[in-house]
Amino acid sequence: MEISVTFLNNPTVEDTLQIGELIGEGKFKVFEAYSETRKTNYALKVFPSDAEGTELYHKEKKFSSLSHPNLIQRTPIDCHDSDYHGQLIELARFGDFFDVVQDGFFRNNRDLMRTYFHQLIKGVEYMHSQGVAHLDLKLENIMLGENFLLKIIDFDSSEPISAKTTLSRGTKDYRAPELMNGNSLDFAAADIYSMGVILYIFKTGEFPFAEEQRGKSNPRSSIFKFRSDKETFWTEKCLKYGGSSVLSEEFIELIDGMLERDPKKRFTIQEVKNSRWFKGNILGEQELKSIMKAKWNEVKKEKLN
Repeated sequence: MEISVTFLNNPTVEDTLQIGELIGEGKFKVFEAYSETRKTNYALKVFPSDAEGTELYHKEKKFSSLSHPNLIQRTPIDCHDSDYHGQLIELARFGDFFDVVQDGFFRNNRDLMRTYFHQLIKGVEYMHSQGVAHLDLKLENIMLGENFLLKIIDFDSSEPISAKTTLSRGTKDYRAPELMNGNSLDFAAADIYSMGVILYIFKTGEFPFAEEQRGKSNPRSSIFKFRSDKETFWTEKCLKYGGSSVLSEEFIELIDGMLERDPKKRFTIQEVKNSRWFKGNILGEQELKSIMKAKWNEVKKEKLN
């Protein structure tokens, strides 16, 4: 299949994109695409031309000027087809973080995990410096790009930090409590909470807890213990995952600060960066690439088998 487009940074020249396989299917479909003129592979995100699709297309397009090594990059185009809107984005060909974290790989590679958490913080810190909150940070929305760099994707839930309201409710089990309840007044703090959940999953391969049911707090549930008896919560988690050698005091201190229920008391990005765990060793670019290439080849082989 081919589609005709105009690259907006060179609007006098029409181009033809060769559309390849479907590589993502959430709210919208994402296809691999190749530009013969530019000799470049991209990902094409397709928004239907109905009211919702058009609204979200323009919302994402509004943030297309954001440019940082840890944010997915966009190439602005016009599609010559009235049935849909297309957004051309950098191809993150190594996929998302699910295959990396699910088998405990990060748990046994503390410096690797910390390196990727640094990259996540850098990307979100840049967004906040530009006045934008992501509001839907989760494993599905962080990808592995060229040289295995972390790339944050999908800005259709994003809002200006200065906004007073949002329709975004984030994603279940990742979202801050105030976002779930629709009364968030600090969108930057909501992103911090979601990054705390992601870091916990990096370490354990599991969510720290499921969302509480309003008015039905269960004293045996993980979230009830975390809110009311952190000592019991962390004692049980340490027993489950192998003790303080896995869940160190420095790590627990950071998670406690990022998953604070009250957004006014929750860690800021600067407090995250000042934490003891964050200041530990990280990997250089070549070492990161070497480790992740071996892991990616292992995952690819397992999928083929």
